[in-house]
Amino acid sequence: MSGTTFQLEERGGLHVLRLRSTDGTNRLTRECVLRLTDAVNLLAGEGEPIVLAGNDRFFSAGAELEEISLLDGPSAYEFSKMGQALMHDGEAPSVCRASLAKDAPLKCS
Repeated sequence: MSGTTFQLEERGGLHVLRLRSTDGTNRLTRECVLRLTDAVNLLAGEGEPIVLAGNDRFFSAGAELEEISLLDGPSAYEFSKMGQALMHDGEAPSVCRASLAKDAPLKCS
């Protein structure tokens, strides 16, 4: 598995949660999605925009298929709902998703 984690960067009034993995694909596991969701919910209370960013190639290759292949139907559906909630959570003040170089200028609209 890719072992995707993330780090928090503060850039010009934005909270940037940048995905990191040893192979550069930033595949999402259930644990990573849960941790990202917790971080977004925590940061949302501060009222600043939140950017979910990947590396300079792309945001994420998607779900970690090795992990997903081991799930039964209901568990796979639950995982898909977790990812959807993370990406479409209406509670966050402003959440952008981006694939950009570490020093690239950020624009959140």
